[in-house]
This record gives sequence, C-alpha cells and structure tokens, in this order.
Amino acid sequence: MITKNDREVYFHAGTNTTNENNLWIEKKANVVNAYEHSSLLEKAIYADNPDNYYQSNGLSPKDYAIVGGGFPIFVKGTGIVGTLIVSGLTDEGDHDLAYKALTALKQAQ
Repeated sequence: MITKNDREVYFHAGTNTTNENNLWIEKKANVVNAYEHSSLLEKAIYADNPDNYYQSNGLSPKDYAIVGGGFPIFVKGTGIVGTLIVSGLTDEGDHDLAYKALTALKQAQ
C-alpha cells in the first residue's frame, strides 16, 4: 500500500494474501506515522524487550506492529508525505522489498 497525505493511492493484493495482510499493513503504517521512520527500526530499538515498546508508549499490539515492511516517504524540503507498506513475506523480506522499491524509484529520477 502507498499513501500520500494519509490517503491510500495504491494497493495491490497478491493471490496468496488474505485480510490478515491488510491488518498487518495498518499496524505497520501506525508505527511509521507515529515515529516517522521505518517500522523495522522500532523492532531493532526494542529487540531486547518488544513488550516494553507497547508498555512504555501506551500502545496496543492490536494497533501497532514493530516488524519490518513500513517506510515513510520523504520529499526533500517538505518532509514526510506518505508511506509505503509491504506485507506478505517475513518482516525482513517485507522491509527489503520496500527498501529496494524506494531505492529503484530514487535512482530512476
């Protein structure tokens, strides 16, 4: 899913995805929107105690997921204008796919 200014502008569901993927997308997007960096970074920060993330921030794992696959979209001179969220692989696989897509887009410009 890609959002621009909190509005969904692109969504693609593969043949092997389910509504569960949509739930993970929402949770990852919540993390990206709250902290303005990748969802995998939050996982790395709280690697020793993931439960502490939820307790110290007053958040619920029903609404937030500190796993890979969520990225903010930055525009130089403007800041964050949207998100790119991937779900369906391992969290590191989701992160890698999103990173490669953003890198390829940047190189094409």
